[in-house]
Amino acid sequence: MFLVGSGLCGLIYQMVWFQQLKLIFGTSTAASAAVVAIFMGGLGFGSLWLGRRSDAHERPMSLYGKLEVGIALCAAASPLLMALVRDLYLATGGTTALGGVVATWLRGALALLVLGLPTFLMGGTFPAMARAVTSDQDTGRPVLGLLYGANTVGAVLGVLAGTFVCLEWFGLQQTLWLTAAINLGLGLLAWAWGACLPAIPPEPASEGATTEVAAPAPDTRPASSASHPNPAPSRHGDPDPDDRPTRPAATERAALASLLGPGAIAAFMTGAIFFFMEMVWYRMLAPLLGGSTYSFGLILAMALAGIGSGGLLFAGRATGRPAGLPEFAGVTALGMLLLMVPYALGDRLAILTGLLSSLDLFGFPGKLFHWTLIAGLVVFPASVISGYQFPMLLSLVGQGRRDIGRQVGLLYAANTLGAIVGALAGGFGLLSLLSAPGCWKFAGLLSGLLVIGLVGLALRREGFRLGTLVPLALAGAALALMGAEGPTAVWRHSNVGFGRVALHSLDATSLREWMNLQRRMTIWERDGKESSVALTEANGLAFSLNGKVDGNSLADAPTQIMLGMVSALTHPAPRQAFVVGLGTGCSAGWLAAVPDMEKVVVAELEPLVFEVASRCAPINHDVLRHPKVEVRLGDARELLLTDRQTYDLIVSEPSNPFRAGIASLFTREFYQAAARRLRPGGIFSQWVQGYEIDVETMRIIYATLHSVFPHIETWQTSDGDLLLLCTQERLAHSRARLEQRLAGAPWKDALWQGWRAIGVEGYFSHYQANADFAHLVATRVPAHQISTDDRMTVEFGLLRTMGKKNLGMMRRLRSEAYAQGLHRPPLQDGQLDWEEVQNQALLFLTLGEIECRSIEDPDKGYLQRVAAHTSFCREDFANFLKYWKDQPRPPAHPGEFLMLGEAFARYGAEEALGMLEPARAAFPGEAWLIEAMYHHKIGSFTRAFDCLEQGLDVFRHRPFPVKSILRRGLETAMNMGLQAPSLAPRIAALLRPRFLLSAENEVRVQALAGLLPKLPAALTAEICAEFEPFVPWNEDFLTARVQAYRELNHPRLRRAEADLAELQAANPAGPHGPAFLQ
Repeated sequence: MFLVGSGLCGLIYQMVWFQQLKLIFGTSTAASAAVVAIFMGGLGFGSLWLGRRSDAHERPMSLYGKLEVGIALCAAASPLLMALVRDLYLATGGTTALGGVVATWLRGALALLVLGLPTFLMGGTFPAMARAVTSDQDTGRPVLGLLYGANTVGAVLGVLAGTFVCLEWFGLQQTLWLTAAINLGLGLLAWAWGACLPAIPPEPASEGATTEVAAPAPDTRPASSASHPNPAPSRHGDPDPDDRPTRPAATERAALASLLGPGAIAAFMTGAIFFFMEMVWYRMLAPLLGGSTYSFGLILAMALAGIGSGGLLFAGRATGRPAGLPEFAGVTALGMLLLMVPYALGDRLAILTGLLSSLDLFGFPGKLFHWTLIAGLVVFPASVISGYQFPMLLSLVGQGRRDIGRQVGLLYAANTLGAIVGALAGGFGLLSLLSAPGCWKFAGLLSGLLVIGLVGLALRREGFRLGTLVPLALAGAALALMGAEGPTAVWRHSNVGFGRVALHSLDATSLREWMNLQRRMTIWERDGKESSVALTEANGLAFSLNGKVDGNSLADAPTQIMLGMVSALTHPAPRQAFVVGLGTGCSAGWLAAVPDMEKVVVAELEPLVFEVASRCAPINHDVLRHPKVEVRLGDARELLLTDRQTYDLIVSEPSNPFRAGIASLFTREFYQAAARRLRPGGIFSQWVQGYEIDVETMRIIYATLHSVFPHIETWQTSDGDLLLLCTQERLAHSRARLEQRLAGAPWKDALWQGWRAIGVEGYFSHYQANADFAHLVATRVPAHQISTDDRMTVEFGLLRTMGKKNLGMMRRLRSEAYAQGLHRPPLQDGQLDWEEVQNQALLFLTLGEIECRSIEDPDKGYLQRVAAHTSFCREDFANFLKYWKDQPRPPAHPGEFLMLGEAFARYGAEEALGMLEPARAAFPGEAWLIEAMYHHKIGSFTRAFDCLEQGLDVFRHRPFPVKSILRRGLETAMNMGLQAPSLAPRIAALLRPRFLLSAENEVRVQALAGLLPKLPAALTAEICAEFEPFVPWNEDFLTARVQAYRELNHPRLRRAEADLAELQAANPAGPHGPAFLQ
């Protein structure tokens, strides 16, 4: 009971302290590693120091109780120390003032101030309890496995209680005090109980392995054993253990003592490997489990559950027989094998994750079950072996109670030192140097070296036995598994763990096509210090962080460009700006382009994101080379807390708050820090996801911001994103100033490229609600629900809705603002043409292929336009023209001319050409493609090809195409090549180069693949080589590939034939055409 409670309290302490220190030092790997090192170092030093003293203590149970009482008192006092640490660290200026190396050492020193004493005392609890309950007759020491398992079971309960109950319901502070109260009660009970137990005479000091000590006298045995004059027969059937012939006690102890050194090395290695693998598991499982606080808690719980199970398994082994070296080597080799099995399974686990996501239909319990299953498959088996190893090591180096405190202390200290080394190695270099999959294999190799060393030691001490071949065989099998392909982009970068992929609806052929697509579209990937980063190019250049796409250069441009530009347009004279997150660089780059802007500071945690911004230079004003932009590496919260500079604009665009560490950027304390850094009249801009969020969580976000910023305006930057514009004073927009700015660069360009909007009306077409609406929402939220550093309600709210579709928050927000009459902005001069505002809002949605549903009560003409736009989104061009003719308003926006031009072109109507001219200046590439559609429809293929050539060339140097028109233009190109084979090679030449920032890249690939049956074999082989080895998985492509390779006697012919046979066997019903033709 005591060790279960000790484990529970210890893990909750650890979670609370780590979270509190992250709020001070930031969430960077360097900051976290410093805290981990101090915590583990305290445990190791305490075990080593106090373990020796427990051997000399007559009442080790009382010692254990005293240690627990001390831990509880330290925990209760820790908030005072935490406040002191915060003030000291912020006073130094943190990373910005000290630099990364000095700041890391300072974090360690300050963490020692809080964690040093309680962790030192924690380290002594296990040796004290071990001495209290182990008897002299416990030769195999199975009770240590029981203690180790019980302590770890408590730790599992602590992780689960802290992750899923305490932190969410009570917050950090109340959880800490509640845990300290429980800990204090257990400590006092153990102290009192220990005083009632018979004293255990202190052991004579050990003088080394060769010291002669007589067998224990009867009075030195514990009362429990002395009271049984006829102990049970030994497992070999001897009537009495004392009758068995044994080696002299000194010889036995000398043999065991000689293993203490190798045992310490083994303890060090196992600790290093396991903690190193914990770093790898966290990195590798984030894409499958969502990378949230819950997923990290589950990984830790699975690891601890495995360790506890291993300890209990050891306790259940034959109690009379000490462990042997060959047995320990075999267990270690088995651990190596179990470690590598999930690696060898590779993408199969990602597929299983996608299939299990169907359980999300059962709500959060279903999601939790599928996360637990995946985490258990990867982490639990190897953890069981780790839990078995430590008590087995204690059995190897000694018997009974003698020197147990010293031995436990030494091995525990060595194990903890290894844990520190493993964690630091992973956090400070090896993950980025070897990659996470590479580190997984490296951990396997380290385990293999340990196995070889143990086998060699066993051979030297005991000679050859047939059993010594077993560890080598198991290690060889593990080495063979390292040769597997392992996790690829399907596991690491496919969004499969975020509820975005419905694999359960795919057949075998479609699943293979999806897998090949994930691998083919990943063009660059690296593991950094903080995250795994990848660039993908299916539909625009996008970047993925730890398995989730966090930004698309084209699809997210409306938010990335306008998030900062709205605040810059609103502020009368912005000069200094601070941006949270670099990403594609658009927010910072466009702010730097503002004429009066003097400096833009960007906080970015992961250095590899620089590669993303560099590749997006065509749309971000070359942000990394811009003279006004300064990128600071580090945690944005820490940088803002320690910064002495003030700003006119602060733009916060982090990742989703449900991801671990991000929610600290959505708390009242962070907003207070931001408010302190704002100059008078400054504006704070907060990005908020409009998808997978319910109304309750959105209300909490409003209330949290409102607790610091009294005035909050709501803007919709894209279909799924909101911008909350926060100020201390009520805003009043000036139409005259906006007209002046929007007439020139960069404002006019930003408005057009971000929102396809023109003028003041186009600007306000994204306005959703004024500050009075935010005030009404915020005042309905109880104060205890506001998201704070102590209780991050936004994080837990979004965790429970992650992956849920159609929650309708955006529509409900807009409709409620309209119902209250709070949907229009305050203007200090001039008026707005609200019909034009509505039309431009409608056009933005239509060009983004988003159907509009009117929530207002407009005239019949507007309803007809809504119906027309809906028909265009559905490619129902006949009804589009019908509804458009039924409404009175003539086309005015270039986008409206473009839509009419395509609708007429679809029917070969000459009116198409007249409609395209007013649109050509704004949409040159799209106009050429629509003209190609027209000429293709009337059978003028030569002219159509010329128009295609002009149009596609535009998109190789001009960003932000209307993706629906580009897609249909590529479909026209493919169809024309199939209908006129003589043009197919020329059309293929048009389709082979990528468009700027990989716009609609997968559609381009599928169109090119569709042309292969009409191309010469040599050209077909060249094109196929561009896709190898992850080719489009449809029968037309695979057949053309086989035919071309066969004609050329290509070296890949056998692979091509095998692929085609595999597809045909899985899908005998017929061919699969390109995706947009299905």
